[in-house]
Amino acid sequence: MTSDNGSGPSRCVRLMYGDGASEVRDLVVCNTPLTRMVGMLKERNPEISRVYQIVPCNGVHTCFMAFPIDVVFTDRSGNVIAARTVPPWRMFSRTAAHMVFEGVGLLREEVVLERLQVE
Repeated sequence: MTSDNGSGPSRCVRLMYGDGASEVRDLVVCNTPLTRMVGMLKERNPEISRVYQIVPCNGVHTCFMAFPIDVVFTDRSGNVIAARTVPPWRMFSRTAAHMVFEGVGLLREEVVLERLQVE
């Protein structure tokens, strides 16, 4: 299995929720200037299950996105600092963040996403 950005083998990320539930998804690591800039911009299907990790990162934009995405800022350990669904043509940042995870369906109503762990 290879990641979509061509940087090598893909990984998985475990999403851990406050109610004890967890979910594992394929992870695309964006850690070069070009892949960090592009992130999810090339995605056109709002039904994707992949999660994009942009590292280092403390701010994102959704200009040119075709649909809203869930944006989750974390510290170096994967603890969630801030998370929200961001519609196209918006900006979202947190100065204390070390990395961001982008995806669809990461956030659940009435259940807090507490941590993301790269596996």
